[in-house]
Amino acid sequence: VAALTSTRAARGAVFDMYGFEGRGTALGNAMTAAADDYTATYYNPALLPYVKRVRAGFSFQFTKPVLSIERYKLDSTIASAEAPSYGGLSLGFMFPLGHKIGDRIALGIAIYLPTTSIIRIQSITPTTPHWYLFTSYPDKLQVLVGLACRIVDQISLGVGFHTLAEAPGSARVSVDVVNRLITQNDIDLKISANTAFTAGLASVVFDDREKGKLTLGLSYRASLELDFKLPVSLALEGIGQVDLDVRGIVHYTPHQINFGASYELPSRRIRFSTDLTLALWKYAPDPSIKFGVNLSGDLVAKLGLQDLLNLSTTDAPVGAYNVLVPRVGVEFDLNKVVQLRAGYFYRATMLPRQTAPQSNYIDANAHVLSFGAGFTFPDPLEAKERP
Repeated sequence: VAALTSTRAARGAVFDMYGFEGRGTALGNAMTAAADDYTATYYNPALLPYVKRVRAGFSFQFTKPVLSIERYKLDSTIASAEAPSYGGLSLGFMFPLGHKIGDRIALGIAIYLPTTSIIRIQSITPTTPHWYLFTSYPDKLQVLVGLACRIVDQISLGVGFHTLAEAPGSARVSVDVVNRLITQNDIDLKISANTAFTAGLASVVFDDREKGKLTLGLSYRASLELDFKLPVSLALEGIGQVDLDVRGIVHYTPHQINFGASYELPSRRIRFSTDLTLALWKYAPDPSIKFGVNLSGDLVAKLGLQDLLNLSTTDAPVGAYNVLVPRVGVEFDLNKVVQLRAGYFYRATMLPRQTAPQSNYIDANAHVLSFGAGFTFPDPLEAKERP
């Protein structure tokens, strides 16, 4: 109930960058057909019913990008801008439902809690060089919920949602200029939920001792963004009124379509996974803050000053385009205790070359190589028989 009613939010900007939890990160995020626990709420909710027992877990992720921008102006060097470090705790669980019908239904919930900021809104002047993906992008609380059903033994469907907070509000200030008094100072700011849809399809093509196991997956995650607005009205009694409109769109994540396949050898010791993600970045909005100033009133009109402060900022066109991201991963059971993992993906930048004077968003093509290991051991408290 807490997860479903809280105004927490967002789909995985953090998970998009490198992966969800240690296994997903190590396998290069090639998990659309390979997720086997609560991380399926993010990768593909349709995989939830194939886990036959309750699974719960937690993890801690910390990332320190070794990226910086050195800016030069004439003969002087302006202070460098470094991509910020970020980290967070993840907690998730999943459990099968409907025991009398063969546990064909499963529910999964996962929560990501940043350790630096619950949610951070940061916008930089578009002409200032800055990281498009790293500027406050990972700092947001996330809740992922998925529900799935196995229609037949080989095919399952899953749906879910991801949510991001909105922050609409307004403020009104009245000033008695003659007596130098603030007669009214009201503000109304509310945090509301902005929810987007996720869906998935999974199919176990075959699963036997001679052929091994082949699973196909398809998932879709709708775009999401944080839309904030704070119009401020300053009434100068006897003079006029100044209206200041502040608004913006940040934490944008695009529509994503993911296709994946996972193959497990007959020996059950080696698993291969591959993904292909289509990220529809062409709809990305301008992430900079928009300001509007309007001066009005009888005295202002008589003095002919109504157009003096009627100003507004204009959009800096992002011009982003869609990208395809291929991913591969391999997992090897060294023995009953140790699993070794490796992954790779290539993410082409979604930004065009920054030749226009209106913007200076920085990004690059990325080759990401990952390695990891898993360790399975008996429950030290001996509360469970299973490892």
